[in-house]
Amino acid sequence: MAECVPKKAGPAWQCARAEELGGKCAEGPRADGACGRPLEKCSPLRTHAAWHALAARWAAIFGVAVVVLLLAGNWRERFIVPGDLSFPHARILGEKTREACATCHSAAQGGAFAWFTGRPTRASDSQRCLACHELHVDRRDVWTRPHSMTEADLRAASLARGGTPSAGARIACGTCHKEHRGAENDMKVLSNEQCQTCHASNFRSFADGHPDFGDYPKGGAQPIVFSHRKHHDEHFAKARVAVTWECRLCHEPDPSATAMRVRPFEQACATCHKAMFDKPAGIVVAQFPGLQRKALEKAGAKLEGWPEDANGDVEEPISPVFELLLSAGPESSKALASGLPNPLSDLGKPTAEQAGAVEAIAREVRLAFVELSSKGPSAIGERIRRAALSAGVEPPDARTMVDLCGAIPAEVFAAGGERWLAGKEGKGDAGTAPGGFLRDADFTVRYRGAGHADPFARAWLDLLVRGIPKGLPGSQAVLRRESRLGDLMACLQCHVVGERDGAGFIDWKAELRDTTKRSLTRFQHRPHLVFPKLKDCEACHAMAAAVGGGDFLPVSRQTCLECHTPKGAGDACLKCHLYHRVEVRPVDPARK
Repeated sequence: MAECVPKKAGPAWQCARAEELGGKCAEGPRADGACGRPLEKCSPLRTHAAWHALAARWAAIFGVAVVVLLLAGNWRERFIVPGDLSFPHARILGEKTREACATCHSAAQGGAFAWFTGRPTRASDSQRCLACHELHVDRRDVWTRPHSMTEADLRAASLARGGTPSAGARIACGTCHKEHRGAENDMKVLSNEQCQTCHASNFRSFADGHPDFGDYPKGGAQPIVFSHRKHHDEHFAKARVAVTWECRLCHEPDPSATAMRVRPFEQACATCHKAMFDKPAGIVVAQFPGLQRKALEKAGAKLEGWPEDANGDVEEPISPVFELLLSAGPESSKALASGLPNPLSDLGKPTAEQAGAVEAIAREVRLAFVELSSKGPSAIGERIRRAALSAGVEPPDARTMVDLCGAIPAEVFAAGGERWLAGKEGKGDAGTAPGGFLRDADFTVRYRGAGHADPFARAWLDLLVRGIPKGLPGSQAVLRRESRLGDLMACLQCHVVGERDGAGFIDWKAELRDTTKRSLTRFQHRPHLVFPKLKDCEACHAMAAAVGGGDFLPVSRQTCLECHTPKGAGDACLKCHLYHRVEVRPVDPARK
């Protein structure tokens, strides 16, 4: 290569370099005609950037090769593990083998590149978590939903707080519970930032922006009739026994220290209320109701064999218990529902139709005494079963039947039937011991209860409020029979009759607390009660000024803020809130 190609002009060579390249050179061509200014060959040099790019390229190739080699081998699990397991998981899984990783990660069962395509926080891997950690819900489809709630429940809760949840939202266990952070890592601990990732209404801290507690603790329907204000202002002030008003007289922490439960009747109520059970008149189980016999027979009723003295002077109404037993007979059931007065002795001038109805009842009374005298409890059970089926109600189970039927032996019914049908005079057993006895004054067989929570009284009230015999269920049925319930009304002075699924029921518990559902808010009383200031329950639960509208004022957030600060008792979300609304615990091997 040269700057030009010389031209020969006669015997000499002449430079032919172009004018734009500088024209003819001073050296001129060589003797052999070659250019006197040959060009040297160019040898480019790499820049630093070029050398770096080349090195990176080869390093990447080498790195990929090493990774592929490691992932393809049996030692890949040891290579890719991001850190040590928490102690509970490490103790269960042991060595870092492919089988151990596959317990939690579906990618461990795939090929060499499965770890690149799979994510440890995907919802499908949550099913592996739940193989050991059981969420106590009936529907498996809610396990990975926010707060383990059904879509309907979650939407209702969110809308109540101004939120709009995603209908198909799924949250993998690994999103919140981080593993491979060492043996001391507590996977249950979440940061406030994690909690507020999904919540539309965020706030800086418990002190700054956290909403107030609203009307907590909520008032409303309670299973017992009880007014704290009225007891404080009236009953304790007028009590015959000197008692100082103190919440712990009636309340104590439950075993979990979460709630303050009501103490048993014997501890909380008996001091003042035991007297109402000391002299019971008895619950009428069977009877010969008083009848205006002459007027009824004149109207066409046939009442042969009816006790002579069970006449209009006997004003005891047919009790709800015996009314139920009589309704087992089709004719008497129809007669009892025909609108006759109760007591029947109030029927002064009966019509022929009324006389026929009374005759049907009288016939069933005599038949009932014959059955009860010969069969005792089994006859009561059979009559209850027939009455329940006639009313379209499921008969009581075997355990309940024992409480309903086993209190009075057949001998008591036999003694009453024999005495009254034969016209014999005598005095009924009026002893004080629990059990059955006769009362001649009104021709009744009665049961004297064993005090509070008597199983016989409780079982019969449960049965009566279910609408047997056929009629109004629940509170309406009880109110209609209130004057005839006798000693059973002692129960209803405190225990409320409600309705559930169209049938009456009595919640015998003294506190309205559904233990089958967990709230997302938690609170433990026992740790708070160690502080002198908080030993007085009214430090948090201030009583309302007047009766009605709830016994207590809502709990104030400012009260909690006196202690719950970052440097005090702590103000993390998990101090007071749960994520899963259902309980999470290890699976029982016996159930697998």
